[in-house]
Amino acid sequence: MLQQKKAVIMQVEIKMILQALQEQIGRMDEKIWNVEGNVGNVEEKVENIQQLLMKNEEWMGKIEARADITEKKLGEMDYRLIIADQTKERKIIMLEMDKDDYYLRFQNTEEEKEENVADIMAELLAEALEVTKE
Repeated sequence: MLQQKKAVIMQVEIKMILQALQEQIGRMDEKIWNVEGNVGNVEEKVENIQQLLMKNEEWMGKIEARADITEKKLGEMDYRLIIADQTKERKIIMLEMDKDDYYLRFQNTEEEKEENVADIMAELLAEALEVTKE
């Protein structure tokens, strides 16, 4: 009888242990399910981030292409401005040389008794500018 009681007690203890293990396994299954769900969410977020990175790379490529085009245009504008400045410098030098030439002519003009230097200068200027004296 004592052995039967011990056997019954052991069976009850084993059933309690099995029930506890089953509850533990149920909780572990639930946690595994949650972890798998979280992993799925993380994978989804990683995929979204990768897509955003690809879009950003495309966008940066377009911006770099625009920057290259703008830089090329700026280089062309710089070249044109340099050419224009050189042309203006040459024209200014030519005008200064013409001006100096006329000053030298006026300085070398001799006035005789009956001549008027102002009239001579007016004639020279009219001739140079290709206009009439009046």
